[in-house]
Amino acid sequence: MIDENCIYLTQSTLIRGLSKKQFNVLVDISLKLNKLRNSAIKTTKLDKCADDKHFKQMNFKSIITKVKTEFSKDYSLIQANIANNVIKKHVESFNS
Repeated sequence: MIDENCIYLTQSTLIRGLSKKQFNVLVDISLKLNKLRNSAIKTTKLDKCADDKHFKQMNFKSIITKVKTEFSKDYSLIQANIANNVIKKHVESFNS
């Protein structure tokens, strides 16, 4: 089994090996993805279930549609499959 410290060490070694331009691109993409995730969080409505103890499960398609319409500029800055995966992770995180 791979240790998380080993993965972090590998990632940090790879990042250290990047040129300044590559590093800046990586930071730029990371910031755009974070902004898109925050946009998905803003569109999330917390609806209580009938028992008033839990929240209803989120629907990925409804969230992605809201993000595409309300935050189209943020969504268009990133490749669609990557943007969808970021929003999908948000939905999975909320529903778990």
